[in-house]
Amino acid sequence: MNWLESASTSNRGSATAEFAIVLPAFFIVLAVVMSFLVGTVQAIKCQDAAREAARAFLTLEGPNPETVVRKLLGNNSEVKITTFGSTTHILVSAQLFNLPLNFLPKFIQGEAWVYNN
Repeated sequence: MNWLESASTSNRGSATAEFAIVLPAFFIVLAVVMSFLVGTVQAIKCQDAAREAARAFLTLEGPNPETVVRKLLGNNSEVKITTFGSTTHILVSAQLFNLPLNFLPKFIQGEAWVYNN
């Protein structure tokens, strides 16, 4: 047996071992990326709902701000409206649904400020 034949027989099965190590690591990285993407999309939706609630607050004939937020985010959302003199602060918080990895916060918040004339 020459050195070339012994080298090829000693590496047999190394690709399977490398695949067995890389595959779980790939799925963990994929789950982390998906969790961050889902959290980012939810944060953007929450901020949009806060802005829409501020628009509804300014137009008195329009819908109730709570109704607007519930329509955009669902029933697991919460709206807090606080008035400070001539400005109003609208805080919207929504619960994140189950993510692949649970290291993100459970609630995402969005806020908007309205200047009352």
